Parts: sequence; C-alpha cells; structure tokens
Amino acid sequence: KHKDGENKDKRSIYHFDLSSIDATRVVTSAILQLWIESKDDTGYPIHIHRITESWTELGVTWDNAASDFDSLESASFQAMGHKSDGKGQVIVDVASLVQEWVDGTYPNYGLMLISTSNDKESKYHSKEKDDDLKKPWLHVVTTDATVNGGYVEIAGIEDSFMDAWLP
Repeated sequence: KHKDGENKDKRSIYHFDLSSIDATRVVTSAILQLWIESKDDTGYPIHIHRITESWTELGVTWDNAASDFDSLESASFQAMGHKSDGKGQVIVDVASLVQEWVDGTYPNYGLMLISTSNDKESKYHSKEKDDDLKKPWLHVVTTDATVNGGYVEIAGIEDSFMDAWLP
C-alpha cells in the first residue's frame, strides 16, 4: 500500500528467499509480479529500491526502516494493472537486482516500493491473499537448465508496509 503526501507516506516492502539459486548461476530473467487492488491514476511511477538493512515482517516500522534503501532505483513501473479498471497484474523486470543478490554483490534484504505521487494511493495484495495468482511472486530464470529448465518461481516470504502515521 502506498500513499504519498504531507504525513501520509507509505512504503510496501517484499522479501523473496533466493537460497535455492546457486550463486554461480547467471540470472537471465527475473520478473516481479504484483497484483494491484487499487490504482494510482496520476501517472507517476512507483520506484523499486533495494533494501539495505534486515527487517522482519512483524517488526518493521516507519521509524526503524523507512530510510533503509539504496537511493538508486533498481526499477520502476506505472501503478496500473492489466484490467480496464486499472486493477490487476503488473510485472516488472528486476533481473539486475536479483543477479546482484544471487552472486553476493549485495545481501538480499528485499525490495521497497516508493511512490512519486503526492496525492493518490495504490494498494497491492500481500502473501496472505487467498488467491495464489494475486500474491507477490518472483519468477526467475537462470542458466541452470538441469533444474526445471532454469526456471524458479518464488513466493514472497515476508511483506509489509510502513506508514508514516504509525512510526
């Protein structure tokens, strides 16, 4: 869930366990799949940043994690799903970031969504959603063709959001 504006900041965070991918493998594709429940129709992008500190789903707050991200964005997307009402699936290429996690360039603490909109809100389904198609997923293809043709589908193991109103 995101909402930017005066004292209304929210940031969604996600973590995916990549331990099943050997560190010597080359990531040829990595797609983040999110499901938008309500869209931000301002047209401003949502930026994806690498999280730089460890966190737990039940322990994360605005005060202890809102600034724990790399200032360089890893990717961005428009908060518009595939359906005519703007809801639905959005997919984002995060291959470079996933490769850096797999090869150990950076520790995998997950990713943070940061909105650039000042007055709209977009909402995303979490891992608790009862419909598997609407949960956050990371679809990874590597050069390891011996394991499922190199394809690995990873469900989010932790996700949360931070709210500036609830420090």
